[in-house]
Amino acid sequence: FAGSPATFPLNGLNMLGFRSHRKDGWARTINGTCCVIGMMLLMLVASCVRGKPCLTCPESQDSTSHNFVWQIDTLGVGSGSILNDVAILDENHVWAVGEVYLRDSTGRLDPQPYNLAIWDGVNWSFQKLYYAGFPPSIHTIFPFKEDDVWLDPWFHWNGQDFQEMPIDPILIGVRVNKMWGNSGGLFVVGNSGFVGLRDASGTWQRLTSGTALDIHDIWGAQNSLGGWEVLAIASSSQSTENALLRILPTNLVQSLNTTGLSSFSLGIWFVPGCQYYIVGSGIHQKKVLSDPTWNVYAPGEITSYHSERVRGQGLNDVFVAGSFLELVHYNGSTWHNCRSEIPLANGVFTGIDMKGNTVAIVGFVDQQPLAVIGRR
Repeated sequence: FAGSPATFPLNGLNMLGFRSHRKDGWARTINGTCCVIGMMLLMLVASCVRGKPCLTCPESQDSTSHNFVWQIDTLGVGSGSILNDVAILDENHVWAVGEVYLRDSTGRLDPQPYNLAIWDGVNWSFQKLYYAGFPPSIHTIFPFKEDDVWLDPWFHWNGQDFQEMPIDPILIGVRVNKMWGNSGGLFVVGNSGFVGLRDASGTWQRLTSGTALDIHDIWGAQNSLGGWEVLAIASSSQSTENALLRILPTNLVQSLNTTGLSSFSLGIWFVPGCQYYIVGSGIHQKKVLSDPTWNVYAPGEITSYHSERVRGQGLNDVFVAGSFLELVHYNGSTWHNCRSEIPLANGVFTGIDMKGNTVAIVGFVDQQPLAVIGRR
């Protein structure tokens, strides 16, 4: 139903039951029912367009458990090592990307970093992915599925081999921060307002973001009608300015209201029309995007330090991770701080992923790469 009531086509009106040439009672009953159903559909579509929930969100859900068994590993040696991002392929296959320095067989520090760490359910192993003869630091990873994984826009895993992907001109000089994708393609966000899209045909295009701020995170999810809602968050460490961007199905980028957001927002995650989180200098939330302001928990109420990332897999299963290795979990009823289970502080969590009863968080501690796996 694309037209407004004033321009709604006649055949569309006939579909909804406006058929004055039928005079029998049976036809009037059927047509009246169709009219009611059609008008309800129109109201539903209109409410979604206005940013309201397409369906009623649950007022309460069963709580998930805060009880995880944690495996904490420091990896690599030497300063400059870090894990930037992580993806769970399944409960026994976790991939983390970054820049990890190890010693060679002679005990000397290898000058070339390992940029991929793989967890097999028990131990971590390391690989070097080479681009033009050198293993670059990798900043982000996004798996469409187990045989379709992107590691920055430069590397692609097809289930058999790591492919060295050609660098499109729009990506030259871009500091990539995060990726996310759906059937429409792979979105890449980065510094200085960069938004790029590799569509399903493999063609790259740069989208006009309307901001020069660094874009730190992007997330998308389907609403109740099956449409995709894609949002990205941008900010600067040098100012209090933030930008919240919505990428429309037409690939136009729309700027949304940021009233109430604190400075240096870095992470975003949401359930369309039900709950939106943005983290940075606090945990900010909204129920629907049309709400006039973002609400924030008071300092120390949930988190005491700057938050870097937020990820969830439902309204009752959300993790927030950040500075001083602070990790908190929301189970649908209460927030739980994991400080007693992960008693580390001198570092930062930079990446997080969840799948089923497994959560993976990466970053660095005491200048060493850090990987934490939690199983519930």
